[in-house]
Amino acid sequence: MKHFTSLTSDFCWNDFIAGWVGGVAGLLVGHPADTIKVRQQTYGTTLWPSVSRTYKHEGVRGFFKGMLFPLLTTGPINSIFFGFYGNTLHILEEGRYAKSPSDDPRYLQNVFVAGCTGGFATVFFTCPIELVKVVLQAHTEGKATWGADKKGVVIRKGMINCIRQIYKEGGFSGFYRGFVPMLWRDVPSYGVYTWVYEVCLHYVFSPGIMSDVSRQIFAGGLAGVVSWIFCMPFDVVKSRMQVDVLALSYKGMFDCFRKMYYAHGILVFNTGFVITCLRAFPVNAAIFVGYETASNFLRNFER
Repeated sequence: MKHFTSLTSDFCWNDFIAGWVGGVAGLLVGHPADTIKVRQQTYGTTLWPSVSRTYKHEGVRGFFKGMLFPLLTTGPINSIFFGFYGNTLHILEEGRYAKSPSDDPRYLQNVFVAGCTGGFATVFFTCPIELVKVVLQAHTEGKATWGADKKGVVIRKGMINCIRQIYKEGGFSGFYRGFVPMLWRDVPSYGVYTWVYEVCLHYVFSPGIMSDVSRQIFAGGLAGVVSWIFCMPFDVVKSRMQVDVLALSYKGMFDCFRKMYYAHGILVFNTGFVITCLRAFPVNAAIFVGYETASNFLRNFER
């Protein structure tokens, strides 16, 4: 298995293609659960009612709402993260790749900083994509059964109509609604993500006991779960602000925090936590397995 620190040691088309495969694999595995998470955060419902109402009124199709836009863009975004992460780590490690924590006492610190850098770079691309995705996911059928005020949700169906309406009402800047909470969510969480992955790879799962694929699955899955624990409140606020893209009920992140707290209490900021953690493990396991499988195939193909 190619070590995680060397995933993008030479940023090239192989990394782009492998990142695309890994990102698409994670999206296919996790999008239904992500739809439920968004609807919980938007309408304040619990897990089972969100699942049952979606299936009752929209069938299986309802769980895949808003998937087309991320499907077209998740590959390049995944490559951007790996590219910035790998190149930043390359600089911090002074050009030395495939290091281990025992070789360099600053190694895990560098991994964290490189992960934060990759997370920062991706936010500029992911914010418009997540906004369209969230708005489409929040557009439900059987509206009365959700018991929530639906103002601010784009009613027109379809990705193109959604994009057109957001641009018409808010211009280009409208696509960056929720950008600040996304920064607070993604920058530290990607640092935690890469740090936990490296710790699991070196200290938790032994190469002599587990296969490479098993280590990828468990290290990637746990890294995904742990990283979400630290950023869930910002994800809830981000979803509320993005669904509110037309109504503009919130002046900004802190105004959204304040209004949500006074209306629903502190527990509202953990809305969707269970489904997010259940989703995070298989999604991140799929990303790493997909990436490594594609990387190995491309390397063998070039020989």
